[in-house]
Amino acid sequence: MYLAGMDKNKYVKDSDYESLKKAYDKWDQRYYVVFYGDSAKWTCNLFVGEALYMAGKNSLTSSSKYYSAKQIWNEEGIFKQIKKSEVQRGDIVSFYSGLHVEIVSQVMEEGLIFKDKVSFCSRGAGRGSSDFGTEKCNDTQNSRLINKKDIKFLRVF
Repeated sequence: MYLAGMDKNKYVKDSDYESLKKAYDKWDQRYYVVFYGDSAKWTCNLFVGEALYMAGKNSLTSSSKYYSAKQIWNEEGIFKQIKKSEVQRGDIVSFYSGLHVEIVSQVMEEGLIFKDKVSFCSRGAGRGSSDFGTEKCNDTQNSRLINKKDIKFLRVF
């Protein structure tokens, strides 16, 4: 609706079809939007679940729901913890004993002799009501240092 120049709160009518069709034709087919609504704040597990789905992984519980952030931290179902030295793009990062999850988008290495993996970037949702899918890298609080104690990395097996 944004690309069609329409108000997101407007009811769509048949007369809006052409505008929506033109906007859709401009849409990059490699780009997927995840939008949970204006008041959705706890959506990190949905973001991870949908990212896994788009990657062709079945990430649903036996009751056909996405795993919660805590269930991912606890390595339930298809999630298994990996060594911090093995972290790579596409892995899942779980923060704060399972309160938040995101997808690793980059891993940075430092050192001339030892290629230590020291920090990472990740994408996620559930960072409040306005930050969905942006990439975050190590910041002033050093929140994305690989060796932090309250961070766990997981992979789908």
